[in-house]
Amino acid sequence: MENIKKKFNKFIKYLKFLIKKTLLKHPNKTKNIFNKIKFKIELKSGVSDFNIYLISLISILFIYLFYLTIPNIYDKSWVQNTVEKKLFNEFKIDFSISSDITYEILPSPHFTIKNAKILNGDPENSKKISDIKKLKVFIFQKNFFDKNNLTIKKILIEDANFLVQSSDFDFFNKLLNRKFSEKKIFIKRSNIFFKDINEKIISITQLTKFSLFYDNPKLMNKIFLKGELFKIPFTLELNKNLIDKKNNFLIESKKYKIKLKNKTTYKEKNINGLNNLSILNSKLITKYNFKDNFLSFKSLNSQISNNKINYNGELNLDPFNLILDINSEKIDLKELFDSDSILFELMKTGKLFHDNLNITVSFDSPNIVNNRILNSLKLNFNAINGEINFDQSYILSNKIGLLKSDSNQLILDKEGLVFNGNFNLNIKNTDYFFSFFQTSKKFRKPITTISFNLNFIFLENRLSINNFKINKEKPNDELLSILNNFNLTEDQQIGNLIIFKNLVNNILSTYAG
Repeated sequence: MENIKKKFNKFIKYLKFLIKKTLLKHPNKTKNIFNKIKFKIELKSGVSDFNIYLISLISILFIYLFYLTIPNIYDKSWVQNTVEKKLFNEFKIDFSISSDITYEILPSPHFTIKNAKILNGDPENSKKISDIKKLKVFIFQKNFFDKNNLTIKKILIEDANFLVQSSDFDFFNKLLNRKFSEKKIFIKRSNIFFKDINEKIISITQLTKFSLFYDNPKLMNKIFLKGELFKIPFTLELNKNLIDKKNNFLIESKKYKIKLKNKTTYKEKNINGLNNLSILNSKLITKYNFKDNFLSFKSLNSQISNNKINYNGELNLDPFNLILDINSEKIDLKELFDSDSILFELMKTGKLFHDNLNITVSFDSPNIVNNRILNSLKLNFNAINGEINFDQSYILSNKIGLLKSDSNQLILDKEGLVFNGNFNLNIKNTDYFFSFFQTSKKFRKPITTISFNLNFIFLENRLSINNFKINKEKPNDELLSILNNFNLTEDQQIGNLIIFKNLVNNILSTYAG
């Protein structure tokens, strides 16, 4: 019993000596800190073994908590310079940190740095890549008495904005192609702003979770990302093998049931890849090549809902310019013009109405299914310098004729998404035309062309028909009255075929011929 007491008191005296010796290296901070620590523990006879163990446990806990606070006495200038150097040496990323540094022991010992930055690491053309509101540098607890042995455990970036242009791809490419640190980088609640050459924002990716590290057992760099792009939530996993130069990554959006698997191989600055995109029961397999900000691609055995599809295209990233040609074995118009589709969701966000975004898509299908009148179509989608149109698109009916739109425009304004277009119908077979609409024989007069203007407000599901002409003749007052009544009707029931046929026959009845 007496032996235990002597050893315990000796242990306490040694800790006091060690702590005093450490604190005396920082005389300005010694008095305030050490005065808070009062070791007046003396074990006297009659103290039970349980109390000895309890006191020992409390003392050890107290000493440990004190030990954790030691980095508080480090000089801030030293911390700033040391942490900045160690961040670069460990992660090969050029962090620029401020002097606004605090130390905390929970959830584990770390320095919190406010208003830090990430630079591109180019001394001749230094550029800011990110603004970081809060950078947390977690450190190992090995030996706080010797500050020169300070070792980083991991880092956490919070509330950051990453500012990315195509000219910054070289920075990220170098980062991805060298070995990451085995110590993890975490990012939370941050944004990636992709800007064009004129500093205008093209897209914003919101990051909720991000991690980056080197998996030593598997000899590969690993990245995990969870975020949202164009209001589409997604996750991304990237595994990069630095030995065989092969990449594998997976992008998935559970909300829209989208999954993209991609495999790439690198040779100098040339990238060859194969990806597999799955959307519900559809699969798009694409072979591609990427070099010098230019991407070319083509499909391989792709299908959409048991429908064979072929496509090829080119994408230039600087400036952004996409040309895409699609040929589909068959098409269902209800699916193509579904207002809840991803394409319409993107258009509703306004992201496709960007001044420096150029997209040209040509869609052809020789077979329109689930429709006994329409046979084939060609749809041209053009998003050019902030304007969207479907110019030169057409639908062909072998029995009736060709419906074509030479000029039209999709607009996003206070009413939401609005389509306005001019159409021209060249009638091939007037007998079948009149038969389909069940037009009375007394109104069946020679007709070769019908032209009109359509205005459709998606949010209100409202259609208006204007400038209606038969055989290029100006509409009379009776025709204008019919159209005006239709345009003002609240319940138009556009999808009702009987109502549509009645409208057409009322219009035809006004034509004198």
